[in-house]
Amino acid sequence: MNPNSLTKRMLVMAFVGLIAQSSLSLAANPAMEEAHYFDPDAYAERNKPSHPISEYRFRLNQTSLREGMPVTSAPLLWRESAQGSDEVMNNLLDVLSRMGIDIKSVKQFDQNKRQLTALGDGWKLKVYGDGSRAAFRNYRYMDEKEYAMAKLPPLKPEQLVEAGSRFITEVLGKHILLTEGEALVPFGVQYQINVQQSADGKQAQEEATVAAAVVFSRIFNDVDILGKGSKIAILYANDGTVFGFDFDWPVLYPAGVDQKVVSLNELKHRAIKVSSLEGHEVNVQLERFECGYYDAGQKKRGEAPMQPACFHFYSAQSKARAEDGESGFLTMAFVDAVPAGSEIIADENWDTALELLYGPEAVPERSRPGDSSVVRKKLGYRILPGKDSNI
Repeated sequence: MNPNSLTKRMLVMAFVGLIAQSSLSLAANPAMEEAHYFDPDAYAERNKPSHPISEYRFRLNQTSLREGMPVTSAPLLWRESAQGSDEVMNNLLDVLSRMGIDIKSVKQFDQNKRQLTALGDGWKLKVYGDGSRAAFRNYRYMDEKEYAMAKLPPLKPEQLVEAGSRFITEVLGKHILLTEGEALVPFGVQYQINVQQSADGKQAQEEATVAAAVVFSRIFNDVDILGKGSKIAILYANDGTVFGFDFDWPVLYPAGVDQKVVSLNELKHRAIKVSSLEGHEVNVQLERFECGYYDAGQKKRGEAPMQPACFHFYSAQSKARAEDGESGFLTMAFVDAVPAGSEIIADENWDTALELLYGPEAVPERSRPGDSSVVRKKLGYRILPGKDSNI
């Protein structure tokens, strides 16, 4: 790396001490204080893994519920700037050509501050920001083949993982770089199921699986990287044809500073404190609790480094009344990225971190990254060591 560019990449954020909460009296909903809410055995009873992919997420949840973060401290991680949207677009157009896509059919290129888009004959390719994120869809293929795909058996999870791993290595390899200590892990499988029924509703619904997506994530020094970033999704039709892909994949490297993490009990305190519930909801249930690094994704990457966090997925029901006066319950789902560091680094794009540091009133005052908002004035500044530091 050019030493002159390194200075520009140094973090200009302050370590801010967080006083541990000693009471749950401000808990958003008392149901979260019950012993069974974060109980790994109760979670296991509700969530039986059905294949090796879900088994991976199941084990991650079990470890997180029993131990919190899998390490006592973790190195903060920098994100390397990508090649730039123009260069990545050219590289990916070459990738599409090798996939049999007619790149000469591009009708137009659209560009703004957020993304560069190539519109082809029945397909679309988007490259976002610095080029670390991209998405491709071959809409025409599925439009033309959907009926035929419904007659084929769907690909099994293990087939999707094998094919997806090969596609990443052989086709996307230039854009999916792994540094020392990193590894690629399969993180989920989703199926596209089409449902149809007669207009009069007299016939039973007919369902057909026509496509699937396999999602990959990454680990750094055996710690999972969670969030929208550091993810790859490959979309397959039932005949095994790739008709789309997404990736959000920055190059990572240690910042030269380790961040100590708090105990499991303190993580639970924090999760309850920043939850979105108000206390009157019913049927509150933990859906997932996963600990690792937090990568918010390309859209929300700022100057702060990647830090440890636990993802708190939960659901609840609230009483509701329809316009016709009929009453019932509204089911809601939430997810919070809860900071796990004993000293949280202020991140203007991370609402729960700001709430824990400054209180809930800080979050609405945060405007766009770069604004001289109230929160930015509170952050304070000092230089943290960059890639070549010995600290």
